[in-house]
Amino acid sequence: MAVGLLEQVCSFAVRKRIDEPGDKELLRVRVLWPATGVVVVEAVGEVDLLTVPTLSATVRRQLEVRPRILVLDLHEVRFLGAAGLAVLLNVRDLAPRIGVTLRVARPSWAVRRPLDLLSLRDTFDVREDLAVAVRDAV
Repeated sequence: MAVGLLEQVCSFAVRKRIDEPGDKELLRVRVLWPATGVVVVEAVGEVDLLTVPTLSATVRRQLEVRPRILVLDLHEVRFLGAAGLAVLLNVRDLAPRIGVTLRVARPSWAVRRPLDLLSLRDTFDVREDLAVAVRDAV
């Protein structure tokens, strides 16, 4: 089944305050169910102290369902701060304890850089292609 066919569009957005110049979305999080037992959480934008509660709550809700595979699609993350990194590490540690396999798909440079600098990249199951991450799960 193609990614997105069983799309559960739970889209959450964090915006700058209305009175700030350049009012724009800082983070958009979307949830997709491309196959039974596989959930993809896609993050687009900046993952920092302001936006991390949205990402964290979305991921937590998906983990409560206990899918076989949780894929974090991070190809459009423009910034990953310490708070965002903490969420990734927490999910990495929690998922196997509850029987969920975690994959990180298409990490952007903003995600790769801190993972590489802290020698953490090898502690995640990184897939360069979302379709491969999902297909290998089915």
